[in-house]
Amino acid sequence: CRAVNATREKLVSVMGEGFEVLKFACACEELCEGDDKRMVGRVTNRATGVCIDIFAYAPVRELRPWQLAKQYEGIEWWERVDDHADYTFPSEVLFPLQNGTFVGSPLLLPHDPEQFLSWEYGRCLGVHVWPWRLLLYTYTTPAVVP
Repeated sequence: CRAVNATREKLVSVMGEGFEVLKFACACEELCEGDDKRMVGRVTNRATGVCIDIFAYAPVRELRPWQLAKQYEGIEWWERVDDHADYTFPSEVLFPLQNGTFVGSPLLLPHDPEQFLSWEYGRCLGVHVWPWRLLLYTYTTPAVVP
């Protein structure tokens, strides 16, 4: 962010008309309380209302005791900057980034999105059992309208 002198104005200029930049700065300048401090930016899709949070990541400044275990030897650890939840992960789940799309818009995705998210949310990324998983396998019939 700082290395390329990224600014809110530059982000606005490349986002296109379908998006609105709600917040962006390499160092928190607005909405810096609590959870908002860890977000570098927030962009919304005007058509869908979907918000995308932008975070900054960097190599871990100090390894946690559990990261010193033999099983993690040789792993390069990264962390979310200014994160209150101590979110760290192996760099190989983030890099190299890959191209993807969301609601028809191009974006960069982590190298292994499921593993990347599991370091923050655990192994609970599947469909919730009730009632959503049941609905995935329920045979549906066309609605009959009298």
